[in-house]
Amino acid sequence: MSDSKKLNVDISKSLLRNISSNLTSDYEKKEEAIDDSIILYIEDDFSIEFIESMKNGYIEMADINLEMSELGLEQDVCDFIEYESRL
Repeated sequence: MSDSKKLNVDISKSLLRNISSNLTSDYEKKEEAIDDSIILYIEDDFSIEFIESMKNGYIEMADINLEMSELGLEQDVCDFIEYESRL
């Protein structure tokens, strides 16, 4: 990566052993595996926020839709009562 910056991070020995033991042949260097891990973490965090936002939106719309459907039903009942009283 020509546009990369150096970042020094202290990690525990056990985490380093875990990283080393879980490296696959897809990576030539630990740095590449760590880069991919950070990218996945950021993407997952974004996905979780997006899903929560969508969930909250659907809940809010459910309340609005229920209120609107009840308004229509209330008017239908009033119309029906008025119709019956005319008979």
